[in-house]
Amino acid sequence: MAATPRQSGGAVAGSTLPGYFLTTPGLRLATTFYPDIPSRRPARRAPFLFAHSVMAADVELAFRRATRGNPGHELELWECDWQTAIKLGSKKLLPDARLVYRLGRALIDAFVEVDLGTEGTRFFAGKIDRYISARYDGDWRAQLPRWPMTLTITPTAARAAALWDATTVRLKEHPWSSGGLVFKFCAIDALLGESGVLGARWRVAGNKESSLFASPEQLAAASPEQLAAAPGA
Repeated sequence: MAATPRQSGGAVAGSTLPGYFLTTPGLRLATTFYPDIPSRRPARRAPFLFAHSVMAADVELAFRRATRGNPGHELELWECDWQTAIKLGSKKLLPDARLVYRLGRALIDAFVEVDLGTEGTRFFAGKIDRYISARYDGDWRAQLPRWPMTLTITPTAARAAALWDATTVRLKEHPWSSGGLVFKFCAIDALLGESGVLGARWRVAGNKESSLFASPEQLAAASPEQLAAAPGA
């Protein structure tokens, strides 16, 4: 295992803390435990990849915190990008992660996009095109029970609004092939704030009104009373 160099300008003593990654021998060892892990690491861009990985970890932890103190809630699945790519069967679409959140007997399935705001909205609109194409191709049906919605977490609320607008325009340009696709946007501060995942408001592409991650009906179905009354409980 090796570490990234310290970068100046961070919040800890004037520089960021190091990030750790597998060396080539470490990667070979890891593949003996996880045979489907990619054998080749991407080109090294340590500062960018580190920031992206940290934000992705923050998102995962936010969803795990949402389950605390909530009976019937469980983060049943969190897949990283390469695990999700295998199931999609697409070489063009690579979500940053996929999650399955359990609410009692209901499941919320979602792709996760971690956006650092480093690319223009035109680039992101191209990513929406890839989502539309991958769903339409149907290669995912052998591995996934349904097409998940897509959650995009951004560094700021302004960035979430910009991506919401670009995605809404894209969906209107492809009304037939994009039918049934759901894209939601939220700033990372909202997920990490006091209200957390269950209280944060998400912008939904194509809709003027924001929504919660889970509907009141889904939350009610996961209540202890509902679980106790469910058949077979």
